[in-house]
Amino acid sequence: MVAMLAVAGAAFALDCPQHLTRGQFEAQLASAEAAYATMATDAFRDQMNELIGITLPCLGDLVPAPLAARTHRLMSVQQLELGNTPAAEASARAARQREPEVPFPESWLPADHPLRSAWQGAEPARDRRVPEPREGALAFDGVTDRDRPVGVPTVVQLFGADGVALQTRYLGDADPLPDYRAIPRRRTALALGAAGSGAAALATWTASWLQYRSILAQADDPTVTAAALDGQRTAVNLSYLTGGLLFGVSAGLGVGAVVVGPR
Repeated sequence: MVAMLAVAGAAFALDCPQHLTRGQFEAQLASAEAAYATMATDAFRDQMNELIGITLPCLGDLVPAPLAARTHRLMSVQQLELGNTPAAEASARAARQREPEVPFPESWLPADHPLRSAWQGAEPARDRRVPEPREGALAFDGVTDRDRPVGVPTVVQLFGADGVALQTRYLGDADPLPDYRAIPRRRTALALGAAGSGAAALATWTASWLQYRSILAQADDPTVTAAALDGQRTAVNLSYLTGGLLFGVSAGLGVGAVVVGPR
């Protein structure tokens, strides 16, 4: 359900007549919270569909961590009503990671409710690094960096160079990031490694060939012993094998550069 709402929101965002403000987003949050607190089930469902499917994707401002935490709490109770307990508990954990001092309101859930237990048991946030945009910046739950939370949903925002959010989505842990042009740091590093290993392999093979030619020239020299020639042949063979290993490393890094793509 989270992924469906995110896709719907992204589609609508393409037709947003204007960017919505943080104040408008917070007002929508408050309306959804009030609907849930008063047990207005239909109104709460409508408010959440509008919040995630329309308001959030059209937002132009940064969603600060406290508002992201409120969004996670609302998504938690909504997912529970939809019967998706794992997603509900994940959102509860995300809420605590972003705002650890603010639990679910007492009027929302009884003291022994499973979502309160999930909130209480939330572990410290863990992150994974994502590719850096060529322009602008990324933010996760109001934190502007490239560290996406692991194991929990997040409010992701992609900002343009002018600081206005180009995309804002609520993503589950397994949902892909919005499409954006990234700086291919990993691909560049792999490509440079492949080029360096390839050059080293070529240099090693060249040295091996020159040494082999030297052995051939010494073979007719009666002053050169058989033991000396054997030692040089062993060195040539080792040099050739080393070149092969370096070439294998170069090929592996080259394949890796292709596989990782623009990252």
